[in-house]
This record gives sequence, structure tokens and C-alpha cells, in this order.
Amino acid sequence: DFTYMKFPYVNIHADLAIDIINLFGGYKPGRGFKLQGFAGPGVAFTLKDPKNTSATFNGTLLAGIPVTDNLDINLGLTGVIFNDKFDGKEGGIAVDANSAVTIGITWNFDKLGWIKTSK
Repeated sequence: DFTYMKFPYVNIHADLAIDIINLFGGYKPGRGFKLQGFAGPGVAFTLKDPKNTSATFNGTLLAGIPVTDNLDINLGLTGVIFNDKFDGKEGGIAVDANSAVTIGITWNFDKLGWIKTSK
């Protein structure tokens, strides 16, 4: 049984990021397609009723497609898992979850050409 609920909450988390393509295919500068994963623990709290706090587990899969040398378009799938009491209702499975699909852009700045100097 799916129930739609709406309430504001804040989710603070620390994630480990990994470049999946480079992990399995080795590092290759200038590779086009990018696939990154992010995952980690966190804590969430609601701002209005139902007043609750929950430990969370967060995960994201992000694909990047280059448009130019500096511009990528990103498509992401992200999700967070809360304890079952977070939404103020218990029952069903042991966790509550939230997910989203995102689209965005990344601008990759050119090298600044820093010069190393010695004293």
C-alpha cells in the first residue's frame, strides 16, 4: 500500500565518492562518459509534524555526458533510507525511503597554470 506524504525534512550526510568507470577501466584522461557513485551514512530530522529524527543511508548514481570540453550534462538517481518511524507511521516494511531523479550541468574549469616557486 503506497501512501503519499508531504513534510519538510533536512538530511545531513557524509558520502564516499567513487568513479566507477575509472575503477574498472583504469584512469584515462579525456574519457567521455562518466559514471560516479556516492554512498554514506547520515542523520535526518523533520521540520514540522511528525517531529522525528532518523539515522539514514544515502546513495547516488550519477552519469555525466560531455557536451564540450568544459560542459557536461548529468543524470542522477538518488535515494535515502530512513527508519520506519520517520514519517510518523509504523507498519509494512522496516524502513521508509525517498528517491529522486535529477538532471544538471557541470562546468569544468580550465587549468589555471599555477607556477611552483621556492623561497
